[in-house]
Amino acid sequence: MDGVTGGELESIDWLIWMSYDNEPAVSRILDMPFLDTHEPGDVVALEALYQSDSRGKLSHILAQPVFGDGINDSDIPLVVFAGFIAKTGGDAEKLERILVPGYAEVETLSRGTELSPHMKVSIVRTGTEHQPWIMDATFDAVELL
Repeated sequence: MDGVTGGELESIDWLIWMSYDNEPAVSRILDMPFLDTHEPGDVVALEALYQSDSRGKLSHILAQPVFGDGINDSDIPLVVFAGFIAKTGGDAEKLERILVPGYAEVETLSRGTELSPHMKVSIVRTGTEHQPWIMDATFDAVELL
């Protein structure tokens, strides 16, 4: 397909796989603000939404107040985190506790490395104090690898 990137194709694949079981969910997701422009994180968010849907947790996640206006680009780390919790067997109570507005803080920092000049790292903190050294340690680890 001319003009379509690999990331866009991957995003389409996740939507197609989800549509086999849950067409209404795909319709709802297509209206989400994070898909207004395609970003690399969209693929990861769509995979997390697919994983949540396959475990019967998608409607519960999307119903949380933190996503009241839909999922925005800034919400992608929370979506991925919630998808991880759903995938590893987290129940509805655990998801609600994590997605209560203000409980999970997302810290995002963009800083290029030699091999990844546009790298962006997001860390989801839950109920802990801000620890700026974690972000620096993460970038240092990536540069080392």
